Amino acid sequence: MPAHGKKPNGKKTVWTILAVVSVVILVVCGVSIARQVLDMQRQSAVNSEMSQLARPSADPSATPAPENTPAPATDGAQSPSASPTASPVAQEIDFAALQAENPDIVAWITLDGTVIDYPILCRQGDDAYYHTRNVKGENSAAGSIYIQSSYNKTDFSDFHTVIYGHNMRNGSMFAALHKFEDESFFDAHDTIVIYTPTQKLTYTIFAAYARDDAHLMRKFDYSTAEGRQAFLDEIKTHKGSFRDVDLNTDSHIITLSTCIGSADDQRYILQAVQTAAEPVA
Repeated sequence: MPAHGKKPNGKKTVWTILAVVSVVILVVCGVSIARQVLDMQRQSAVNSEMSQLARPSADPSATPAPENTPAPATDGAQSPSASPTASPVAQEIDFAALQAENPDIVAWITLDGTVIDYPILCRQGDDAYYHTRNVKGENSAAGSIYIQSSYNKTDFSDFHTVIYGHNMRNGSMFAALHKFEDESFFDAHDTIVIYTPTQKLTYTIFAAYARDDAHLMRKFDYSTAEGRQAFLDEIKTHKGSFRDVDLNTDSHIITLSTCIGSADDQRYILQAVQTAAEPVA
């Protein structure tokens, strides 16, 4: 009788396929994790470089920077908030060095009690550019801290300015906004400082809360007093931490906005009102 060949082992074939698929998945995951690690390392290096440019260490042998010659704002906007009779304060940020690196750097933000100490960027004609690019224009999951030129002036003279930043797992960018979910932290930290090439702007934090992901610059008509008041009234409808401050339709308010990791359709925001505007030298 003719010999019969062995039937293929179906179970062995299935296990072989599963093993191959598992290896492929592990490789893909490994590559993805490696890219994320490299991206975070690169972002950390860029942040450190910008900090060194912004605040160079004092070096007696270095040529001193000229005084009273701040770099111009990128859109040529005026700075009406600062009193023309106020005495200038020292410019702590070297905008000449920063804007030589990237002219889209329009300001610098520091947030009391956090690691937030970054340049603010604005790309004329492309509101989403710095959502996925670092300050050098390189693709980056961390993106940059930025405002949108379609809605806000770079001198922060608008009634309401929204500043965006990612909620990074390593705690960088705007992840530190979530510290304000702790009411005791909110109570202990109330100051944001924004430097522009011509002004030092000081803000008092008055609200921290989660909200929907509506575009706040489109939701209200800030060109009218009624629209501005509607924005102020809507703030009071949210649950979070609040501080009594003087707010009116002529205020200058900033909203810092970041993601909530477990809720793609929500944002965590910090809001502050301008309480001082000083010219810088």
